[in-house]
Amino acid sequence: MLIKNSYFCNIYCKGKKIIIPEKGKLKEEDLVICEEGNRKVYFSIIGNNSENPKIAIVGLSPGYSQLRTLIQLYNSGEEFKKAAELSSFKKCSKNLTKLLRYYGIDKYLGIDIPDNFDFNKNKEFFLTTSLVKCCSLKNTKGRSNAFDILKFNCTRLCFINVFLNEILDKKYKNLKKIIILGKNAEIAIKEKLINDKSVEDILKENKIDVIFILHPSTQNTGRINKLLAGKQKGIGNNRYWTKR
Repeated sequence: MLIKNSYFCNIYCKGKKIIIPEKGKLKEEDLVICEEGNRKVYFSIIGNNSENPKIAIVGLSPGYSQLRTLIQLYNSGEEFKKAAELSSFKKCSKNLTKLLRYYGIDKYLGIDIPDNFDFNKNKEFFLTTSLVKCCSLKNTKGRSNAFDILKFNCTRLCFINVFLNEILDKKYKNLKKIIILGKNAEIAIKEKLINDKSVEDILKENKIDVIFILHPSTQNTGRINKLLAGKQKGIGNNRYWTKR
């Protein structure tokens, strides 16, 4: 049976409809659905597909390591949807666990969040997703810190349509807080995009707290350690700890 990407997504981004090759034959270029400017978007719909989470942890978009993991898992025999689920950040980085504990997320949920916390084994607590569901990569070498998802039509449409539909899905009746990772994601969330409202405005109208924190990358380890040393506590305070 041929697997179409439209089986998994309505392709709001207006990207190409593709046939996913059979297991063992999938390559990166087979998944390209959009190409704008210096970037390509690779169909990947990465996330842990939680059923009834209490908190969503939201990045900007999946990265290359997640795309590579998806391809490896699929070629090794996993179904595409399951491979995409297992490619989400299965285990927290140490920096992210520190931040979750700092903001009292462990106490809020009544669970331990050790350094090796595994989201795929704790999906009743966390939804892991991103503003753009598919991996977007630069065509040229170098870091992608300047990635602006609102600059590209493909990623902008995904953000406005897919992300909001996912977070506001009625099946997530216990989802009350979302944690936004990093400056670029914060900028997008706060931009007035829909009837002079931001996505943050719409989430708050739906009684969902939005918490912005530093991106837990290794490059931010110094800033995170300074934050932790400040002894500030709390959850849902909407302080902005992103890099300025």
